Amino acid sequence: MLLAIDNGNTNVKFALVGNDGVILQRWRIATDTRRTADEYAVWLDQLLRAWRGIAAAMFMT
Repeated sequence: MLLAIDNGNTNVKFALVGNDGVILQRWRIATDTRRTADEYAVWLDQLLRAWRGIAAAMFMT
């Protein structure tokens, strides 16, 4: 499974892509210059945990 991230000027888009190349889930959040990387990580971590019970995620910059 791959987490794809498209960091644009208006939105940041995230997608979970399966091993077969099929997009399993997509999320979008508005880009905000006041939002920290930690805030994006917490938001994404909560979504991943809610989606099919993913229990852990690791974020690196």
